[in-house]
Amino acid sequence: MTILYITFGLLAIGLIIFIHEAGHFLAAKKVGVRVDRFALGFDPVIKGRHLRFFCKKWGETEYVIGMIPFGGYVKLAGEIPEEDKPLADDELLAKSVGARALVFVAGAVMNFISAFIFFMIAFAIGVGFHEPRIGQVQMGSPAWTAGIRPSDRVLEIDGEEIVAYQDVLLASALSDPGTKLKLKVERPSATGGAPKTLDLEVTTKYNEARGFSEIGVGFATELVLQEDPDEGTAAHKSGLKKGDRLRGLEINGVRLPAVTPQVLMLVLSQHMTMSPTRKVRLLVEHEEGGERWAEFQLMRDDKAEKTTALRVSGASAGTVVKAIAPDAPLDDQLDVFDEIVAIQGEAVHVLEWATLGKRFSDEQLSLSVRSVDGTMREVNVSREKLLRGIVGGEIHWTAYNTRVGKLPATASSTTLKPEDVIARVGSSPILQPEDLKEVLKKETASELACVVLRGGERVNIEVARSVLEKHDSFKWRTFGPLHQVDAEGPAGKIGVTAGSRILKVGDTQIDSFSDLVDATKELEVGEKVALAWLSPTFERKEAELTVGADVYSRAAGLALKIPEITVKSDNISESFQLGIERSVIVVKQVFLTLRSLFRGAVSPKNLSGPVGITHLFTRVAEMGWVKLLFWMAVVSVNLGVLNLLPFPILDGGHLLFLLFEKIKGSPVSFGVQELVTKIAFVLIISLALFVTFHDVVRLFKF
Repeated sequence: MTILYITFGLLAIGLIIFIHEAGHFLAAKKVGVRVDRFALGFDPVIKGRHLRFFCKKWGETEYVIGMIPFGGYVKLAGEIPEEDKPLADDELLAKSVGARALVFVAGAVMNFISAFIFFMIAFAIGVGFHEPRIGQVQMGSPAWTAGIRPSDRVLEIDGEEIVAYQDVLLASALSDPGTKLKLKVERPSATGGAPKTLDLEVTTKYNEARGFSEIGVGFATELVLQEDPDEGTAAHKSGLKKGDRLRGLEINGVRLPAVTPQVLMLVLSQHMTMSPTRKVRLLVEHEEGGERWAEFQLMRDDKAEKTTALRVSGASAGTVVKAIAPDAPLDDQLDVFDEIVAIQGEAVHVLEWATLGKRFSDEQLSLSVRSVDGTMREVNVSREKLLRGIVGGEIHWTAYNTRVGKLPATASSTTLKPEDVIARVGSSPILQPEDLKEVLKKETASELACVVLRGGERVNIEVARSVLEKHDSFKWRTFGPLHQVDAEGPAGKIGVTAGSRILKVGDTQIDSFSDLVDATKELEVGEKVALAWLSPTFERKEAELTVGADVYSRAAGLALKIPEITVKSDNISESFQLGIERSVIVVKQVFLTLRSLFRGAVSPKNLSGPVGITHLFTRVAEMGWVKLLFWMAVVSVNLGVLNLLPFPILDGGHLLFLLFEKIKGSPVSFGVQELVTKIAFVLIISLALFVTFHDVVRLFKF
């Protein structure tokens, strides 16, 4: 079927190009210009022969279908002037400026007209868009800070109605970094009541890796299976089928609190990665009614390439509040830099919902909380609220991760010692070594009061400012407490637990989590290696482990439904209006994209060429011909606008030369046109190669 969809994609591109070239062809005929050749696709000459599928001459015009499908052209008589040769009446350059302008603009006009018609037909049938509902919100992102939450539906951005999720992405991607976007969102009630409407302001942030601005959100999914799971997957073995809805998750006898679909799937994914040998239970509601608990476990795949595994995860964990979102669970009881040191009087070193849920089963829990100034207080919370605060992604938990690895020789006499973890300097908490730089800007004393964690105890010391100013010469160890450790995995079997900090793997010093990743890449399955670590209470331990193999299939079979909204017109008049509206929106997006490219707000690597567009059409064709028709309209508008840009070779370049001719009363000299065209040709080819390269890179990533 893929070959069929690729064929549909190529036919779609061919039709758009045919319509464009047909515009030039018809306009040329209208003003009396002879058309020597009308080609769909390119037919370069190789060893004296044209690469063509078809060639037939009717009347004065030769009709060609070239073997290279990406493009097409109309060869007009007298388009390129020849010296010492008089112009015939039916040649292009013999016509008036207005007639020639009509020929050059007609291709884009036909693209706009066809796009409008495509939009009308698509909306008359009904076009499905991804609903503009927010799924994942990245912790600490602009959206998270602004108060946007999973399940929020975006109604407006800067006063303009939002129809599809894609419009949300484009609004941020086509904005300059630091732009403040005003969002109107609808938030469903957690208790089943009426939704409420909120006005929020979010500031865009440039993503260097992706090459455009974003706010840190992902699209929503429903916990409903879109299709029957493939045979052999975990979902198939669990008896799940199309239409089943996932209502809950239970791990080690602890049920996940009420969270969004995105959080539930994230938790399940983390568990499958960390503990693939352990079964979990999924609460499933059947489409025809009724609920049941289904056992769910990844399947072994002994044929898969074996990769090494220690079964530990997440160095960015802890019990310190780094940030807390507005209206988050516990936001009225905890402050930034509060540290939960005990629950029900029992010390805790890492917050992992399933483990804590099993250890603490009372409905009401007492939290021992240390404030940023070191004072202690008791906070009473419900067990459900605490678990939601841990797993819901609305509180950014961390730890004090500024551990001294080695002091510079000039600081050997300081009260600060190797393995000390700096928790506070003056009144400011220190989470990462970078925090020291900011603290030293405002602390002016020559001796600074510091709090360090030494052997698990909090110790108050005085450190000379001159020592801390040498922080760039320190050897820092930022490996934080592990968030999860599979008790049945290689590390868990030798006693490593959640909250531990890895020190060494074999002879390799581990100073950061990336060091651990790099070190484990060098290991072989079955290899024995010494591991050194600090327990959650900072007790140093060593043991030998056997490196495990990760041979579990990641094909869980959980293809979830993406919520869609269908935009459909009830009559011709409404189809006409929707066609105009969408055409205007796409034209606006093209100009905003160009503006963002020139400003540097969008990287050129995000542009798509023939390969990317064919891939897009191939994927869209799988969704149905209505979706294909809609995207043909979008691409047609893009082609029309881009061809009108005042750049030589493009139709807009020809129109620019005609404008100069009209103003000065004579044509731009052939020499100037030839030079500019050659330069433009080199630039266009370079851009084409650049765009095609990134198209291919994206294709392989996909």
